[in-house]
Amino acid sequence: MKKVFISQPLKDKTYDEIMEERQKAIEAVRLLYHDTIEIVNPFFLDAPFKHPLWILGRNLEFMSEVDVVVFAPGWKNHRNCKIEHVCAMEYNIEAIEL
Repeated sequence: MKKVFISQPLKDKTYDEIMEERQKAIEAVRLLYHDTIEIVNPFFLDAPFKHPLWILGRNLEFMSEVDVVVFAPGWKNHRNCKIEHVCAMEYNIEAIEL
């Protein structure tokens, strides 16, 4: 089973837009790995801190446990996603760009 982290831009998106994009990412990864995946990062709807650095720190914790990071469309335009991408590359975590 592959553990998967989803890196996706959240800024200026509604909850429904975020969840729809997330579902598309999950479906794409399931096609690659034939349903043998576990998504490890939650969507922080009830985060105690909304500061981007707090969220980035938590995301990097989750990334430390995964086999694959999926980068949702638009990731190149958001700094937390770009930092997560650099970390994936530097630590040899498989990256899939959608």
